[in-house]
Amino acid sequence: MRLSAPAAPPRPAAARRFPRLLGALALVLACLLNVAHAAPSVAVPTMQVDLGATSAQIHNVVTRQDVSNPERYANTHACVRYSPRGGGSTLDMTTTATVTSGSGQYAAFSYGRYRQNGRQVCPDDFSDQQSSVGFLPGDTRTVSVGAPFLIGTMHHHNAPIFTDPGSERADGSGGALISGGMEVDLANTIRTSFPWTLDETSNICRSTFDASGDYDPSGNGGYAFDSTGAIGPRASWQFRGWSSDYHYAYDRSGRLRSFPAGDTSASGSDDGALYGLDGRSCEDDVLTMTAVSSDSVWADANGVPYKLVLRGFVNNGRNETCTVMDPETAEARLETSFVTQENNDTYGCLYGSLEQVRQVTFAKDVSGSAITQQTVGIPQFTYTNVSQTGSSALEGWGDPSPLRPTGWGGEHAATDPRTYELFAPGGGAAVREDQSGPAPTESTPGWRLSGVTCTQGDGTPLLDQDGRVLDQTDAVNLDAGTLDLDRAGLARSSAEVPITCTWHNEYVDPTPRLRVEKTFIGSDATAGTPTLNADYAITVTNDGSTAQDTGALVDRPDLAPGLTVNTVWASQDQGLLGQPQSVVQGAADGYRLTEGVPVQPGQSQVFYVRVNATLDPAASGYTDENLGCSQTGSGAYEAGHGLFNEVLAEDGKDVDGPGNNTACGPVDPGVGRLPVTIHKTGVMGDVSGAVFDVYSMDPSTPGAAPVDRGVMVNPDDGSLFTTVPLDINHDYWLVETQAPAGHQRLSEPVGFHLAADGVTLLDPETAAGTVTVSRTGRVPDTITIHDTAIAVPLPLTGGGLARLLPALGAAALFAGSGAAALHQRRARRRNAR
Repeated sequence: MRLSAPAAPPRPAAARRFPRLLGALALVLACLLNVAHAAPSVAVPTMQVDLGATSAQIHNVVTRQDVSNPERYANTHACVRYSPRGGGSTLDMTTTATVTSGSGQYAAFSYGRYRQNGRQVCPDDFSDQQSSVGFLPGDTRTVSVGAPFLIGTMHHHNAPIFTDPGSERADGSGGALISGGMEVDLANTIRTSFPWTLDETSNICRSTFDASGDYDPSGNGGYAFDSTGAIGPRASWQFRGWSSDYHYAYDRSGRLRSFPAGDTSASGSDDGALYGLDGRSCEDDVLTMTAVSSDSVWADANGVPYKLVLRGFVNNGRNETCTVMDPETAEARLETSFVTQENNDTYGCLYGSLEQVRQVTFAKDVSGSAITQQTVGIPQFTYTNVSQTGSSALEGWGDPSPLRPTGWGGEHAATDPRTYELFAPGGGAAVREDQSGPAPTESTPGWRLSGVTCTQGDGTPLLDQDGRVLDQTDAVNLDAGTLDLDRAGLARSSAEVPITCTWHNEYVDPTPRLRVEKTFIGSDATAGTPTLNADYAITVTNDGSTAQDTGALVDRPDLAPGLTVNTVWASQDQGLLGQPQSVVQGAADGYRLTEGVPVQPGQSQVFYVRVNATLDPAASGYTDENLGCSQTGSGAYEAGHGLFNEVLAEDGKDVDGPGNNTACGPVDPGVGRLPVTIHKTGVMGDVSGAVFDVYSMDPSTPGAAPVDRGVMVNPDDGSLFTTVPLDINHDYWLVETQAPAGHQRLSEPVGFHLAADGVTLLDPETAAGTVTVSRTGRVPDTITIHDTAIAVPLPLTGGGLARLLPALGAAALFAGSGAAALHQRRARRRNAR
């Protein structure tokens, strides 16, 4: 055997087609089988099987089960005989010999006594005078997985016989039930025995018919024929005559006959009026196959298992040659019962298919809100088998086991201890989950089926025959609670063969009547301190009449450019904000505050949030304007402004919408600014009279301009200057535009970097000896600039000026002592400050 993969033809549902005959009636036959249903519309593997080696036997034919040796009893009393003979004597024989498709010989058994010379005869060997059933193996060479192919030909020689009185039905209706087995061996690989039952009916009975003139096996048909073949309401016998002309039916030869007087049972052997237009009657014998799939399994090279499945019979009438039909044609002609007319030979073409065998396991998990998980018990969920009529799943599965998860979530899922055999493709299997308790409404809670997922043994999704994920198609109907596995696709390896389908159920709370609102409490922002805290409150109020769950709440700050979030704390206890235990870790969608807490009717739950952030005016996109809050026309705050923050509520948990889910507070730009103090000294100590400008860019840059009124002198001390508050994390340049009298002006600008923790010179080596920075740990820091005195030229010796030197020396000494005293007083004032 080998596999290839051409496309398989479609397989429409099996149809019942009976010939309608008015004259000589053709015999109708079929087999009551499980008929597989819709076929794949995509390519499926084709198994190349040499069925020339297919063989068959019929065995263990019995008429009673309540005796010690049923086979010997049937051979002795019902005259069962086998052909070709198996081993043992006539009375002890239990099987035919094996026949093959190439032999042209049927494996057959005959039964019943026949009349000869006025007496009932039980022959010593198989006899054409008896009724007989035989099977001739077919010779089909190539089959497609799931598509019907000819297994062989069934022949029923239905002769009038006498049944064993001891085997007749106990209800007195006559006839007998004969049962046995038919063993089929395909290519010496798939070998199985299919049990069957033959209803050998009484030939004296009463037929009824429906409005179409067909035989009604229920016995309740209310129609009949008149002498011309017209159909009308069945006449009734009244005293010595009929109430109308509709008291006719057809005999075995197709001629119209009147019902017996009194409308009693008619005898088929006496040209009784028993048959309808469909060729059926109450004296027909019916063969039923009581199992349709093989016991043995064949595995392909990938370890994928297959079984032989009987699909049904195609009515071949009295034609003993079954031609091999294409699968589509055979599928359309398959019939569900093998019915043979008395005193005729009938042939039926038995079709089967090779079906992939997949094992299905069911599981169940449940979900619910936080309050649900605290207050609601998990029930037992039950299931009903709603597989297609005639499918092996309907007959073999029963109802799947009830399932009760041990807890909430997938990790506590319940798994059915049973597995269920699914034939693919087109196994016809379907299961419905029964509703557990009342379904949820807007005002009342309840369980609902939220989804079904089916995975293969290797963890991949189960695909349908079109290559789609099966549980994402209409195979899952959440409203009806059904899972249809009829179109489950084929496995490509043994790892894919097992299927697990998990039912997901959710306990649905009443439609929430919750309102979520966010407010800004305030911040501790302080000028010159770039790191700040902003506090918010989130209030969830329950306006409903039942306890609700807040659902998940996510806090999402979206501050103005330049403000960077450092830490977020959240707690329902405002006093815990800023504590380690209330820190919330950020995620892609924000800061998750809770998965949900219960809120009683008329009550509220409040969550407090603190956001710690740092302002950097040098950041990309920073503007003073963005530090203020901005609102839309609806009143909602806009992200990216001020201390904007919003709360995201779970879908369906905020009845008044997101319009009040935002909050904002402004930030003074001074938070990110610091002033700088400048101290001017000269050769004699503090000196006054200097003038400074400060630049936010290198003054040598074309177009550079000083900061407007950027440096102001201290009115009480002319040697002290203070800049306006300057943006931190920025470089600045201090330019002395005027030096004190008698001093030289700085020849180069003093560059410095202003950070949150103070001032750093850009070029300290060049400024050495002239510029220093005092870093006291307190801001503002002080830049001290020491100017040098202007050099004074000395007079010639003996000049007139020489005579003034003593006087100038005395004056200088006086001025120096006075300046020293003034410097000491100013130093004391600075230290006092």
